[in-house]
Amino acid sequence: MSAQAPAAPGYDPRIGAGGDRWRDRYLFWIPRPLRNGGVLAGVVFVLWVIAASGENWSYLGSQFVSGLSLGTVAALAGTGLVVAYRATGVFNFALAGIATLSAFVMYELTVYHGFPTALAMLIVVLLFAPAIGAAMDVIVFRPLERRSAGTAEKLVANLGVLILLLGIGAVIYSDKLYQPNPVFSAAEAFHVGSGSSSVSVSWAVVDNLLVIVGAAALLTVVFRFTPLGRQVRAVVDRRSLAELAVVNSNRISMLSWAIGAAFAAIAGVLDAPVVGLQNGILALQVLQVIGVAVIAKLRGIWAAVAAGLGLGVVQSLGSALVTPKYPSWLPLFSVNQRYIVQLPVLSLLAFLLIYRTLDEAGSGGTAGLVTASFGRRQKRSSASSAPIVVLGAVAALVLARVLTGTNLATAQQVAAYAIAFLSIVAITGYSGHITLATSAFAGLGGYITERLTSGNLPLPVATSIPHVPAILATLIGGLLVIPLGVLVGYPALRRKGLILGLITLGFALIVNAYVFQSQGWFKGRVASSINRPHLFGLSLVGDHAFMYYELVVLGLMMLLVRNLSSGVLGRVLGAMRDSEKGAVSVGISLRRYKLFIFGASAFIAAIGGSVLAQQQQTLNLQPNGPLSPLSGLYWFGAVVVFGLSYRSGAVLAAVLFVAVDVLTGKDQSSLIFIGVIALFIGYLPGGIIGTLSRLMRGDGMEASPMQRSLAAFAIRQHEVVTAPPPGTGLRPSKFADRLLAGSRR
Repeated sequence: MSAQAPAAPGYDPRIGAGGDRWRDRYLFWIPRPLRNGGVLAGVVFVLWVIAASGENWSYLGSQFVSGLSLGTVAALAGTGLVVAYRATGVFNFALAGIATLSAFVMYELTVYHGFPTALAMLIVVLLFAPAIGAAMDVIVFRPLERRSAGTAEKLVANLGVLILLLGIGAVIYSDKLYQPNPVFSAAEAFHVGSGSSSVSVSWAVVDNLLVIVGAAALLTVVFRFTPLGRQVRAVVDRRSLAELAVVNSNRISMLSWAIGAAFAAIAGVLDAPVVGLQNGILALQVLQVIGVAVIAKLRGIWAAVAAGLGLGVVQSLGSALVTPKYPSWLPLFSVNQRYIVQLPVLSLLAFLLIYRTLDEAGSGGTAGLVTASFGRRQKRSSASSAPIVVLGAVAALVLARVLTGTNLATAQQVAAYAIAFLSIVAITGYSGHITLATSAFAGLGGYITERLTSGNLPLPVATSIPHVPAILATLIGGLLVIPLGVLVGYPALRRKGLILGLITLGFALIVNAYVFQSQGWFKGRVASSINRPHLFGLSLVGDHAFMYYELVVLGLMMLLVRNLSSGVLGRVLGAMRDSEKGAVSVGISLRRYKLFIFGASAFIAAIGGSVLAQQQQTLNLQPNGPLSPLSGLYWFGAVVVFGLSYRSGAVLAAVLFVAVDVLTGKDQSSLIFIGVIALFIGYLPGGIIGTLSRLMRGDGMEASPMQRSLAAFAIRQHEVVTAPPPGTGLRPSKFADRLLAGSRR
């Protein structure tokens, strides 16, 4: 009897033996340990909801139908993310910007120009949004693909598209709230049941389901059963081999971006009438459902559809747990409404932590974004940079003295933002970890300062303590945020790149939802304003005095960041950034260094947020305010544009971020400049400062890995062509001469 062939990796023998279970067949995208627990949790949740509703079947049916409609938007957005990622390897953060701008165009066509809803939707979904997706491919990502750009460069370019689109929306529509007309009719299509137990189903729910199911089915047919689908799979598996097989990978990539943008447009158009159309807020709503794509492991179209609809249904049914109507023999147990509303965000963070491995295309490093070296050259560069530092300090002091009024207030904002931006230099520029939670740490620093100076503890309970001086409150806020930074840094022990960025973004969304937008954390007397500091009886309340105070804090933070990049610590961080495997191979234990740099970065960001709150003399934690999760994306893009490895890059980024808005008179107009430059970050390795530094030194632009490989190949070919023919120029050895002469000695 022949021996049984070994099973292929990842192959389940029960499938081949005919003993497969439905969980293995239909829930293959969920980790096996989670499948049994997920089924059990689902059963417990259903029984819990039934008990909490008092077995009100009409109510449960209505909530289920409402959840299907709600989940459609999440499913559409998640499917768009999956489609783009499967074919391009880029996580499409710009989806939120495309959804927002598409909703605005839909509003313009239907409300101001009188287009029929169906025609306007066809224009937006089939023309406008796909055109944006195709332009993204041709202008931004195709050049990056040609020069073999890294994952980090593509991620930043994608963030650049998001920032640019939201900047355009801010300039045209500002932050006003618009109310678009519903796309589908809310009239009843049919009802289920009879009498008081009947459940009405509207045409909007039916049409939403038809859209997502029809679109997913069409994609499945195209990707699985057509030559185009085979070409897409070939490009996804290995783009270079697909091109050798005469597959037009550029066309496939453009089509994928266009399809992903179309799904984003549908999601935005359908969601805007429900949540309202406001620049930034709608984008934040769309970003909250990226957990759908994560649950689907960034790969499965139908998994994304199921995850989106499932989240919508669970979120809608969960409302029964907020005000439960249990039988008298059951104890009362309710769930906070905020946990139900933020279920997509919680699922994002939970599944990112549950999935030990997630299909992340490309490397997770920051090659191409950070090019400056530090550690070894610190002593040599200190002497040469000292005059520049002194000149910059003198110029800042002079400006602080001569500026007045609005100009002085602008300079104060620049200094506060520069402090917060330094934390991005420390964490991403020095250690190579992409973090999108800087605004959350800054907001926590400002919040703690506000609570302590107003005589309250930063807790979700009413407290009363003596008023803490502003400077001491700022320091306490920075120290209290350090453990949170370390906690966020724990996933970095195993994750890097896109996945770590998503984890930090999820943390920012959770902090915004459960702290900044929760009245529970503001119990007690809330200060109407935040007092500026006093130092040893010297008042720093005045604008000029406070500006000097900001410059001192900025100088101290710049000194702290400089020390992070010097000596042994700088060499360790540089090795961690360039190659973690190489650092480990020479005996460096990176665990404590990773946690340390996350804590240090959180401390710096908290100090910046506290100073910003003192400068504005109020704490603005609005969803579209300066400390929102979207602001964290804006900050990251601004620092990347000028140079992640340079402390001066944080200062110049703050200048651009604040000054452009003041000069143009339009809030968030700086986003357009940041977004445009970020689109072409692949051509500016090291940012603007790094590129200018190399040009001044005469180094020119750094060649990509592909360009270096082609150059090496050309040199070898030249050596082969110019080599002399065999035997030419050869001379016999002395032993051969003696043999030819007849001597054997």
